[in-house]
Amino acid sequence: MTTNDLLKVWFNWVRRKVPATPRKLFVSNAFWNDEAASANRRDIERMFSCIERGDCLDGFLSKRANQALPLRDKRNNRVELDLLLNDWAVHHLHPNRNDVLVFMFFTTDEAFALIAGKHRDMTSRRMVEAAVETWPEREIFLEMKGTIGLSRDLDEKQAGRLRHAFVNSPIPINNRFYVGRGFLSSAGTSIYAVRQAHHLRSCLSNFVDKIRDNPWYYHKLAMRYGSTLPLFPNYAVEFRARELGVRELVSGTYFRLA
Repeated sequence: MTTNDLLKVWFNWVRRKVPATPRKLFVSNAFWNDEAASANRRDIERMFSCIERGDCLDGFLSKRANQALPLRDKRNNRVELDLLLNDWAVHHLHPNRNDVLVFMFFTTDEAFALIAGKHRDMTSRRMVEAAVETWPEREIFLEMKGTIGLSRDLDEKQAGRLRHAFVNSPIPINNRFYVGRGFLSSAGTSIYAVRQAHHLRSCLSNFVDKIRDNPWYYHKLAMRYGSTLPLFPNYAVEFRARELGVRELVSGTYFRLA
């Protein structure tokens, strides 16, 4: 596995997690109309409270969210890939041990509950309808403006087969056409993971170039902030929730790169 491939694996895995931070919760107009939602209301509302408080949500995620490296299950599906997330940028959460799922879109400080359903609803147009009809201005799904029609209208099962082949497909809603915010790459990861991997490599390349051009650049920068680096620094890449950087291991000095 190349460095670039490993970085894509990392960013794909990181995106499956939901950072623990308080969020303002929004519920779609159609949400509580779902039988799956009303039948599990107590557990769903308990999960919503956890989201609003900023609790760790790992317990509501699929067990597969802990799988980072490529692995196939008995059906030959890639365990480390959440194709719904990578395609539409929508998480599916488990509010209890029943078969019910809650499909949600997260931003840094907001959470949008779209619909409740089951695993068979991973390509449900109801999800898209709930988002565009309740919050049209938020663009949770992006409209393909200027599109007047498709040569072939795909049903949800066909869209699901294309997704498992890592092919993006538009979603028709009320004579308009939408795509998700994830957008699949040909490897099944999201474009986000691909871009982040390239961005990190670019940042690290710039970091190395600065040291090559001026070996004392980071020594002087550290001294400016009251820290002293050893004569021969030893750096390690450090990932944080919303940034990345390098840390000099002897002095503990951290440099943000992006």
